[in-house]
Amino acid sequence: MNTSKTILITPLNWGLGHATRCIPLIRAFIRKNWRVVLASDGRALDLLKAEFPQLPCLELPPYNITYPSENMLWNMAWQAPKMMRAIRREHAAIEDIVRKYAPKVILSDNRFGCFSNATLNIFLTHQIHLQTPLPFFNPVANLFNHHFIKNFNQCWVPDFEGIPNLSGRLSHGKPPIPTRYIGPLSRMKFEKRLQKFEAIAVLSGPEPQRTFLEEQLIRQSEKTGMTMLLVQGKTEQRQTDIPYKNIRRVSFMTSEKLNEAILESGIVICRSG
Repeated sequence: MNTSKTILITPLNWGLGHATRCIPLIRAFIRKNWRVVLASDGRALDLLKAEFPQLPCLELPPYNITYPSENMLWNMAWQAPKMMRAIRREHAAIEDIVRKYAPKVILSDNRFGCFSNATLNIFLTHQIHLQTPLPFFNPVANLFNHHFIKNFNQCWVPDFEGIPNLSGRLSHGKPPIPTRYIGPLSRMKFEKRLQKFEAIAVLSGPEPQRTFLEEQLIRQSEKTGMTMLLVQGKTEQRQTDIPYKNIRRVSFMTSEKLNEAILESGIVICRSG
């Protein structure tokens, strides 16, 4: 087996944003005749399997992060020990994958444990400098963040280097390792299409917040009478398509179908990511 151009790409399963923004990178490496191996867990892994059924898709240990509280700082603080254990398990799993597939490069989208001494390690993130609700806590958060980023050889930031940019202080400033700004990543393409829905809601993110937003959107749509396509982001389920009054709910959509649906909607509702 020729492994001189093998890359292992490992997006975080924290909503679907990490996996979806890796899609244009995966396509680019395939076009350049790299052998691509994918690894993730949960809904992110299900999405990758649906988008790239021809590629090896391996399962990594889950982080199992939830957002039970609206206080993001508290959510992260009390789950930090669980994250540390998950990162150690993840790193052990990566070493097993490296021995089996012998990649030349690992491209990790925000998975801290996905690196190896046997590879070139690239960390894909727009969160080099974490910003917390309590500014005095930022140095502590970034001590943790930079400690793990320094295990990698390079950092790729999906943003513009100069002004204007998308992520502001999150990804601009002195980086802890050599950093390259690769520009925004999108799997979407624009073309003119006739409008079918007044709005499309694209859901993602850790539970139970994803479900809370879905329930709120349904209530608002019923109240206003707005025609809405609601994409639940439930990639682990068999694909379902349920019309209900003025709402059409689908469990998930592949990139091509979602692209078409967005172009056929007047308003896009989604969480920032």
